[in-house]
Formats: sequence, C-alpha cells, structure tokens
Amino acid sequence: MGRMVVRRRVPVDDDPVPPTPSEDLPRRTLRTGWGPVSNALAPHAGVLAVGTVVLAIGCVALLIALVGSRQPSILATSDPAVVDTFDRPDGSALDDLPGGGSWETVGEWEVVAGSAYLKEAPDGGGRGFALLPGSSDRARIAATMFGLADDGGVVARYQGPGDHLALTPVSALGTWRVDVVAGGEVVETQAMGLVGVEEGMRAELVVRGDAAWVIVDGQVRGTIDVGAAPDEGQVGLVAGVADGGSTRFDDVARERP
Repeated sequence: MGRMVVRRRVPVDDDPVPPTPSEDLPRRTLRTGWGPVSNALAPHAGVLAVGTVVLAIGCVALLIALVGSRQPSILATSDPAVVDTFDRPDGSALDDLPGGGSWETVGEWEVVAGSAYLKEAPDGGGRGFALLPGSSDRARIAATMFGLADDGGVVARYQGPGDHLALTPVSALGTWRVDVVAGGEVVETQAMGLVGVEEGMRAELVVRGDAAWVIVDGQVRGTIDVGAAPDEGQVGLVAGVADGGSTRFDDVARERP
C-alpha cells in the first residue's frame, strides 16, 4: 500500500524585508594575517606607496647629480675650441694651424679629402704623432675618425713616443681602450666595455689629475687611473701604417686655454 504525501501550503510575503543586523552585536576585527603594525598601516597603503616612489626617484636623482658632478662636460664639435678642420688642398702638409701656431709631427702627415692622416711612419718604424703646441697637466683632446685602425686615436700628456696616454679603438672587441705608456712600455691599459667601433665616431680623452675619462659620441664610457702617466704634456693624434692605412682625423678640438 503506497504512502500518502500531504503538501501544506505556506503563505509567502509578497514584499519581503531583509533582516536588519542588530547594532548590539559585537563586530569582529578585520584580520589580514599581517600582524598588528601592518593592520594599522593598511588603511594608509596608498599614501605610503606614493611616498616610497617619490623617495626612490629622489635617491636616483641625487646619485645622478653626484656622479655627474665628477664628470667633465662634453666638448661639442661646434665648440670654439675646435682648432683644425683640415679645410685645405689635398697633399698639404700638416703644419700651420688656422688659428695660429703649428702642428708638431713625428712621421709624415698630410691632408686628404678634408682630413689628416699619417702618410709615412717615422724613421725606424712605429707609430706617428701629430701634436698641438703647448703643454699642460689638464688635457682634453677630441677628434672625429674615419677608416679606423687599432693603432689610431688621440693622445694626451705626450712627452715622447715612449711616454704618453693614448685612446685607441679595439675593433675586434668593439670597444676603446686607454693605454698608459711610460718608459717605452705600456704599464697600464683599460678597455671601456662594449662601445662599438664605427666610421665617423668622435672620441675624446679628458685628463684631470690622476683620472682620465673616455667620451665616445658624446657619452662618458668609463674612467681610468692614470697616476703612472707623465704629469703633463702635449695633446694630439696618433696613427700607424703597419696595417696598410692610417686612420683619418677631422674636426680636432682641444680644451680652451
């Protein structure tokens, strides 16, 4: 015999009112799992985040200012200190400077297509030098270079082929290096990291006291301790012909007196 199911109808309110929580019931403290200090700071998280970002930006700006204050200013190609653009007929000797004075050369240097190059190495071989008049312990020399060879670049504190500073490219490694030459030997050398060696690059060597800065295409690329270098000397160019051709130089500039 089957079971009888009795269904009872329950009246339903057509407009139910949600229950109102009692104000007398205690509220549970919000738990974040961060601890009491973090819970107290949580409502101010936005302000703290902004403050942290501002502090970080300030620290970076201060670091840039401190580092920048130790770096010499960049010598622009349009600076009045440009001393020779080699705007003279092909085959002209590298002698008189447009603004007065004259080049002092080791080896035979000539002008071709508005640039200077080493035509013949000095007697006995080795690299040639083209030097600007005047000697100083503060040095700044810049030049734009073409047909770059690893033995061509700029020199500072030059006292002779065996005593000077030289900034030259290292094509195989895509970088530039500074050699400290003393007593006829390279006593210290330092590369500037991956900089690149390309046609028309402008390289600059700046020397102050026992420190030298390397600037390539307007960017400071590194520093080197040059305490073993001569205390003063001339600035100028260096090149060789052993590899079949000399680096060509244009827009040579030096520090204003």
